Amino acid sequence: MIVRAGVAMSLAADDAGLARLRERYGKLTDTAPNPEAMRVALAGLNTAAGPALLNAVSEGDSFAGWVGRMKAKLRDPASSAPAPPRQQAQANAPQPKRA
Repeated sequence: MIVRAGVAMSLAADDAGLARLRERYGKLTDTAPNPEAMRVALAGLNTAAGPALLNAVSEGDSFAGWVGRMKAKLRDPASSAPAPPRQQAQANAPQPKRA
């Protein structure tokens, strides 16, 4: 959330907001899940790291979107995997002729 706030403030050219974020959350950078993205986000777009920030955020959002789509697909019974091979073989086996 801090990275997204930093991106939003950078895009809005809100230098005062970025300064507040750096002051409040800068010390958490080293323990963040993605320390490099947090450093870049808190630096803002007006630095040489600006393009790296946009790239890091878009990659994170792409992955999160993929995970969400896969979870939805796996929960949907209509898109479930085909039956195990044994059940398919029984369904495809020739039926005995009735007399």
